Order: sequence, then C-alpha cells, then structure tokens
Amino acid sequence: MKKVFIYYSYTGNGDIVSKKYMDNGYDVYKVTTKKRPIPKSFFFGMLIGGMLSGMNHKSKINDIDINLDEYDKIIIGSPIWNSKLACPTNAMLSQIEQKFNNKLANKDVSFVLYSGSG
Repeated sequence: MKKVFIYYSYTGNGDIVSKKYMDNGYDVYKVTTKKRPIPKSFFFGMLIGGMLSGMNHKSKINDIDINLDEYDKIIIGSPIWNSKLACPTNAMLSQIEQKFNNKLANKDVSFVLYSGSG
C-alpha cells in the first residue's frame, strides 16, 4: 500500500510532523506558496493569516506535481489559523479537487492538524 503525507507548514511544525511520517514509510510532499503574502514575523503572520483564513482565503500555491492516483492512503497536514485551515491548505484542497475530482473516492484520506500556539 502506497502512502503519502501532503502538507503546508508556516512555522516548521508541519516539517517536524512530516519527518515522523517519512520514518513510517510515507512519501512526503510539501506545498509551497508562490509568494509570501503573510509576514515572517510570527505575531503579524498569525494576525494576518488568521484574518485571511477566517475569510476562507486561498493563497496562490505552486502546482501540486504529485500523482495522487498512485497512492492508497493520503494524509493532508495543515496548521490551524483562527479555528480554520491555513490559506495555503484551502488552495491545496481546491487544486486537488480540480486535478483529481472524484478519483479520491476510493482512497483512505485523513487530515492531521497542528498549531504553533499550542
């Protein structure tokens, strides 16, 4: 059974989680943004990121160049901002839906959520 962990990380917590999945035999794919619309400062990043997530904003991300048809188990990782998925994760889910439409129906899909603030 082929497994993949697809994730976004702003603070690096997702990178820590991805290493655990990699150690357990998962392929790992990190989603990256085209430009950084959120400031590097943790405080202002969370403030602006939280506001944008609250409005269900979708960041511009680089194309996901992984073929999910090859995987039986897919885990999606995301930080939580303002009680919602991070903006790049919203874009990732939209891109996955467009590229793979109903092909994920027979897959084992799960989410792992993490937070920098505890």
